[in-house]
Amino acid sequence: MKKVIDLTGRQFGRLTVKGRLEQRDKSGRVVWHLLCDCGSEVYYDAGRFKYGNTSSCGCLKKELVGNDHRTHGLSKTPTYSCWLAMKKRCYNNKSQDYYLYGGRGIRVCDRWMTFENFYADMGDRPIGMSLDRIDCNLDYSPENCRWATVTQQARNKRNTKIVEYKGVTKSIRDFCDELSLNANTVMTRLNQQNWTVDRALSTPTGRI
Repeated sequence: MKKVIDLTGRQFGRLTVKGRLEQRDKSGRVVWHLLCDCGSEVYYDAGRFKYGNTSSCGCLKKELVGNDHRTHGLSKTPTYSCWLAMKKRCYNNKSQDYYLYGGRGIRVCDRWMTFENFYADMGDRPIGMSLDRIDCNLDYSPENCRWATVTQQARNKRNTKIVEYKGVTKSIRDFCDELSLNANTVMTRLNQQNWTVDRALSTPTGRI
């Protein structure tokens, strides 16, 4: 009979060999007493644990299955719906908005392909706001996204005119709101009369 190598004290995965039993199993194999890291005791033949087929009392498998099926509990929230919509318009070519996003190369960063990461970075979607890319020509990422109002979203489209005035950069309409100027008049000054930004925004819209 082949000499049995003593495995006492050796560890295999989460299992530590405490010793061998005197009685063999029905197939004539040596049975070992093992202690799992979780505290459970089991009895296996060497072939079951020595070659990596079994590395715990069964607790590891339960943990892995639990992780696979554990949910974040937010699948019915506006934030989760927003995350799904973001991915849909970037990757689903059947989406009606795909041509504005995925169709022109807009993608979701690797980190945000997992909802938990998106939620950690953005938090709950505020009431009345939606996800907005600060630079509408760049991808969805923590650095390029914010929660924005409908008005902010409308002013952040590709055809929105962004200018720099007195060291601050934002849309013409935002500047006009702040300075109590007529936005249409200012746009005419810039686009048709070729005024400089400084002149267009520093001159009241009641006179030329």
